[in-house]
Amino acid sequence: KLQLLARCTEDKLQLLARCTEDKLQLLARRTEDKLQLLARRTEDKLQLLARYTEDALQLLVRCTEYKLQLLARYTEDKLQLLARCTEDKLQLLARYTEDNLQLLARYTEEKLQLLARYTEDKLQLLARCTEDKLQSLA
Repeated sequence: KLQLLARCTEDKLQLLARCTEDKLQLLARRTEDKLQLLARRTEDKLQLLARYTEDALQLLVRCTEYKLQLLARYTEDKLQLLARCTEDKLQLLARYTEDNLQLLARYTEEKLQLLARYTEDKLQLLARCTEDKLQSLA
């Protein structure tokens, strides 16, 4: 009986060992499969994140480049407008100054002519008075 019990126990232990080994191998395969699946998903997510980041950076670069071009055009337009306005104002100032100088020249010339006529009239009057005095004395 002891031999029979020993054989049965040995058979059961071998069966238990085989079952345990099979279960451990199955568990190992499942764990390995899950780890590979997790690795693939993680890799896919990292690739997607990398593409998303690259796309976002390219978009940022394009937007920044576009904004810089707009700023450059805006600045150039403003500078051209400022140049035109300054040029217009300088031309107006030149015309205004020229007009004022011509007006001043005419005014001065008229005043000098008036002064000359006044002086000439006074000299003629003085000459007549002097002549009249000289005639009355003679």
